Amino acid sequence: MSKRIQTNGQKSVKAVVGKAKAGRSSSVMKPEYLAEIERFRLMDDDFMSKCLENAPECIELMLQIILGKKDLKVIKSQEGRRYMCEAIERIAERREARGEARGKRETMLATAKRMMINCILVCFAASFALEGVAAESPESSVSRMESRTKDPTRDPGLFGDYWWANRFLSRSRLIEGFKGKTVDVVMLGDSITHFWEWKHPKSWAKFTKGKSVLNLGYGGDKTENVIWRIEHGELDGYTAKCVVLMVGTNNNTSKASDPAAVAKGVEKIVAMIRARQPTAKLILHPIFPRGRSADSPHAEARARNDKTNALLKEFAERDGKVVWVNFNERLLDSSGWVPASLMADEIHPTDAGYDIWMDVLAPHIQFSTSTVRNEGCVRRFATLQAANRQAHCLVQGHAPLLIGHGRN
Repeated sequence: MSKRIQTNGQKSVKAVVGKAKAGRSSSVMKPEYLAEIERFRLMDDDFMSKCLENAPECIELMLQIILGKKDLKVIKSQEGRRYMCEAIERIAERREARGEARGKRETMLATAKRMMINCILVCFAASFALEGVAAESPESSVSRMESRTKDPTRDPGLFGDYWWANRFLSRSRLIEGFKGKTVDVVMLGDSITHFWEWKHPKSWAKFTKGKSVLNLGYGGDKTENVIWRIEHGELDGYTAKCVVLMVGTNNNTSKASDPAAVAKGVEKIVAMIRARQPTAKLILHPIFPRGRSADSPHAEARARNDKTNALLKEFAERDGKVVWVNFNERLLDSSGWVPASLMADEIHPTDAGYDIWMDVLAPHIQFSTSTVRNEGCVRRFATLQAANRQAHCLVQGHAPLLIGHGRN
């Protein structure tokens, strides 16, 4: 690379973090995250400083390293790719010159360097593909790593006020904890799903009592963002008994939105769920109603949602496998609009609204859970029969049977 970026010399990560804290108040790097950053130490101090100062491209790269997902195709700006390539080249040169890496440290850094270089190559390949590509569509794949917040309670984490990156990292870690296990219910969607867990904890606690529930709702997400998240592992590594999907209202917020394209985006998500969770019961909701009256600023988006919902209903009828669960009428008053008691802000449910959702889902989730429980009973009964046969052989003096332990 011809152009070099000045580094911060021998400054420690803590010093760089302190400088970043003093420079801006909207994103604070909490002390408990320092150990996690220093654990990796994959970037020099200048690169770390950039990660804390308005550089989502660097955050994206850190996610690639931390999660081991070198195929995160999220970097679009030429400036971001240029800076990352120079940073990686500079790190490699300095590591070689100083000969710092030895033993386990050498193995970790060498592996990390290979991963980062692979990431950069993927990003460059993607940059050529992006040229001339049409605008984002409901069926495309898009992340929201640049999304920030001024609310410190909204998904705090390693990346400060970049809440979407924090949430993606926290969901990925939850999923890692479920690796090889079974999850009763996976909730996939936008803020309507996200806020149930975040802003209505009492209702959420009632809903999740006695079962494992994975909330994969992200505030503001559109169909294309859900597609990106599924492509990057949010339905991988575990077995879901039931997946609940409701998304699309953020697409239709835009006056330029095409309700038919949004429905196609939802259909694509359904196909992706089936490919990754083929045994899961798939519950599809229409987009929830919004707006308190015809004069509401939500009224036009509500009309677009209604058009998308009509198409989704037709899709569910054609498909014959998804479970179409439409309880929108229970969220409306006699005027046909949402009352404040169920949606105070005209779009997100209140505790009462979420309780209605919980009641509607209950029989569907119980059926899904009991089915798996019955299958387990059948397997245990088969094992007991085999054990009885073995005991009978021993009594009769025959050679004992071998009881397989592959399934239990």
